[in-house]
Amino acid sequence: MKKHARKHEGKVASKSAVIFASAIATVLTLFSNPLAQAAGSARSQVAPTAALAPGVQRKDFVTWLSWQEGESIQRLFSNISSPDTARGSVMASPERVAPNYFFHWTRDAALTMGEVLDLYDRTTGTDRARIKKMMLEYVDFSRDNQLSNALTGLGEPKFNPDGSPFMGGWCRPQNDGPALRAMTLTRFANRIIDDGEINYVRTKLYDNEIPAHTVIKADLEFVAHNWRTPNCELWEEVEGQHFYNRMVQRKSLVEGAKLARKLGDVGAAAFYDQEAQALAVELAKHWDERVGAFIPTIERTGGLSYKTSGLDSSTILAVLHTTYDGTELISFTDPKFISTLVALTESFRGLYPINAASTGLPGIAIGRYPEDMFGGTHFEFGNPWILLTAAFASSSYKIAGEL
Repeated sequence: MKKHARKHEGKVASKSAVIFASAIATVLTLFSNPLAQAAGSARSQVAPTAALAPGVQRKDFVTWLSWQEGESIQRLFSNISSPDTARGSVMASPERVAPNYFFHWTRDAALTMGEVLDLYDRTTGTDRARIKKMMLEYVDFSRDNQLSNALTGLGEPKFNPDGSPFMGGWCRPQNDGPALRAMTLTRFANRIIDDGEINYVRTKLYDNEIPAHTVIKADLEFVAHNWRTPNCELWEEVEGQHFYNRMVQRKSLVEGAKLARKLGDVGAAAFYDQEAQALAVELAKHWDERVGAFIPTIERTGGLSYKTSGLDSSTILAVLHTTYDGTELISFTDPKFISTLVALTESFRGLYPINAASTGLPGIAIGRYPEDMFGGTHFEFGNPWILLTAAFASSSYKIAGEL
């Protein structure tokens, strides 16, 4: 929000012109990345000035975009309530060997179902009914997860395909999961309240009682009472207090407070707002003037010790996943966000061979963090991620949209 950006004074304000100039250069670079185009809707026309990789024709690329959207949606649906899994589960991947990702992660499922909810808003008739059924089954599966004997309660990171909690060694708790689930289901609750289904919301999603008997209420209570507890970040490698986790925790409480007021739970709404404001204070501590970026973790309590740069793409995801509905803490044109985006982009520019000028590819491929050593099945060297490259491109479009 512009209001938030105006709060940044002193040294940060003196850097604003340089940061914005660098950001524009980054925007222009990432705009020309084919992955940047894929980050937008396939229904949108490709930017007329965008450069494509050598040998790629614009008409072929536009055709591919349209095909890829449908293909991606079908692949997404195939991992929801897939064969040999519980109804409402969302498998992270069909891959079961080297590595085995055939699990339901609370975080990944919430983000996935958030996309499913967007599709719900875009469809009609039988397609809309099918998607609504997916959402309702996800609600029931989530409540079963909450009631299971998981080792860390609602902060448990992942569940087996049958819905039973994973009991093996893992980085736990991961307290961004309940926050993300609350965010997705709060949006769903508001949709179906508008459709006249408030009784379902009160029965399954948000009741006004303590202890909570519904999914959103239980998640919000967990977040409000546990956000100060050290936990694991989304890469499942470091323990402490994390920018990403705190951003989604704050967002869930802000949106949850609005839903609570709508349903007459005014005391809870005030409590959620209070904790959201406290989180905003703590989030400000993640800015590092020396690095020129929001740093991913402070008050580290365990995990990997070689992440020394203070740069991590999760900080970009944190803003992308929370900037909607006008309740964001950090806007895309906030000088600190732009500075973080630029610092991260520059850190990857010379890191991966694919980014060498000799490849002829436009744009910069982005990884998790510069020191990353995880290659999927080994710990020797990291690699760029399509997901993160697209996220950076999306951020660049959003910056341009706010300028």
